Amino acid sequence: VLSRAVHTTMLFALIGGVAFSLIGIGISSTALTWMGTKEEIFDQAVLYMRIVCLGIPATSLYNFGATILRSVGDSKTSLYVLASSGIVNVLLNLFFVIVCGMSVDGVAIATIVSQYISAIAVIIVLIKRKKEPYALNLKKLEINKGLLFQILRLGVPAGIQSSLFGISNIMITSAVNSFSTATIAAKTIGANIDSILYSSLNSYLHASMTFTAQNYGAGKPDRIKRSILSAISQVLLIGVSLGLIMYAIGPYFSALFVEDGNANRDLILSEVMKMLSVTTPFYFMCGIMESLSGTLRGLGTSFTPMLMSIGGICGLRILWILIFFPMEAFNSIQGVYLCYPISWTATSAILLIALLLFWKKLKKNGFIKAGANKQERTNG
Repeated sequence: VLSRAVHTTMLFALIGGVAFSLIGIGISSTALTWMGTKEEIFDQAVLYMRIVCLGIPATSLYNFGATILRSVGDSKTSLYVLASSGIVNVLLNLFFVIVCGMSVDGVAIATIVSQYISAIAVIIVLIKRKKEPYALNLKKLEINKGLLFQILRLGVPAGIQSSLFGISNIMITSAVNSFSTATIAAKTIGANIDSILYSSLNSYLHASMTFTAQNYGAGKPDRIKRSILSAISQVLLIGVSLGLIMYAIGPYFSALFVEDGNANRDLILSEVMKMLSVTTPFYFMCGIMESLSGTLRGLGTSFTPMLMSIGGICGLRILWILIFFPMEAFNSIQGVYLCYPISWTATSAILLIALLLFWKKLKKNGFIKAGANKQERTNG
């Protein structure tokens, strides 16, 4: 069953990735028009979006492959692969932009090259583990309808959640596009710094989900409880430390993406730091949110965190852009980005309440007591 699930998953990842890639390329011009992209950068934005969409199949294959490895307890391999591809991405960015003199096309190409490297690396790892039941054999790739339905039942809520995140991000991008081209450029640079922080903390969603699911199945509630506290402690430490570090090196990192002769160089760097001043000190809340969401999914309830995230992340951000952003006090790049720490904090609180209520339900159903008795027999 595990082998069929792996081959169904990977083939579905490839088909879905190609489909969404073609859709993204096809609607890129229309989508950027809806977002109010300025005419002077419209062609470059379309070029960037179309190139980046070519990397969707790679992202899909990596995510599915990494999830398979994490589900069997191997979280290190996907970490090493992601870290290596991240370094390649940064180096290629610098090479294409500084050495080759390329523009947005160079940044986009660097992104998709790193994505395909990570996807190929994960596939090679799965192929080489021939003795394991989750090993990948390209000749056995086929869709098992029954298993696909089970996968979609758990995956569709997360997919809907991600799609709605995209809608809120489009609205944020539209708000930023109402400012000068310098501010728009600053957003792109800030996104590179943001990706480093997010990748570090988003990993706790997958780690919490995998660890919780394994111990939930094994009937060990105490280990789940300890993992929740451990994850929150770690994201606090990593989130605060890395946030402060990225803010400190922000001016130097940002300067790598702006040519010395650019007339708006100082303004762009200033706008980047305004963005970072709002997000980086509070990025640990994003980590808490991700770890709580992962724990709930690991307990077998993917629909609940989806609803919580839609309301807390998407809903709050959309309301912020529609209601507060037009106000004079918040009509700035800092005003736009305030929606991030606010939504992280609100969603974390909602998810924590949901987790406590679900935990109470597990107690009522006897899982906590049964798990404790099972642990005692094991220790005995």
